[in-house]
Amino acid sequence: MLARATLGDDGFNAARAEGRAYPISTIADLVSSVSPAIETQLPASSHTSARLSARELDVLRLLIAGYTDREIGETLFIGTRTVESHVARVCSKLGVHGRTATVVTVMNAGLIDRHG
Repeated sequence: MLARATLGDDGFNAARAEGRAYPISTIADLVSSVSPAIETQLPASSHTSARLSARELDVLRLLIAGYTDREIGETLFIGTRTVESHVARVCSKLGVHGRTATVVTVMNAGLIDRHG
């Protein structure tokens, strides 16, 4: 995984623990300002020019926070396979492959600050 390789095991585990310590309401507040920026600043892939839907943004917020597909599903009251479909569409729309690449793309675009 790119994040683990970049941060090292200790750094990755610390960052993940830090993200998981935030209550969902805090995560929503921190990331809500990201939504307009994601929609206007990230390039769409060559396969689609569609913007992210409201539900895809919800999934992306939790993905950024380090939630698993199961945890995202439980939080949003949707099935794990539905989450997997949303994650796949987000990846496609951002022109990346995989959840780590999605988070890295959003972070590298300067649209989130991991430290709040």
